[in-house]
Amino acid sequence: MPPTHRYAHTKGFGAHHAEASGREQPAEMRDLDMSPDTEVEHVSTEDDTGREIVAWKDLGGNPRLTSVDPEFFGEHFAPLTTPEGM
Repeated sequence: MPPTHRYAHTKGFGAHHAEASGREQPAEMRDLDMSPDTEVEHVSTEDDTGREIVAWKDLGGNPRLTSVDPEFFGEHFAPLTTPEGM
C-alpha cells in the first residue's frame, strides 16, 4: 500500500467521531482506531456520496478500509505526495 495521505488530527478517527456525537469510544475499539499520524492510501471516491475511501493498517497490523466524509478528509488528511500535473 503506497501511502498518499497522513491522518493529521489530535484524536483517533473513531475517538473523534464518538466524542462529536456525545459518546466515549469503547475500550475494545482503541486498538482498532485510526491513530493520529497514520499513513493511509486514498483508494477511491464513492460516486453517490462523494465519501473518500482510505486503506490503512490498525495497531495490530490488520488492513482496514474506512469511508471518510469529504469535508473531514480535506481538513484532516494531509497529502504525502503531490499529484502529477499540479
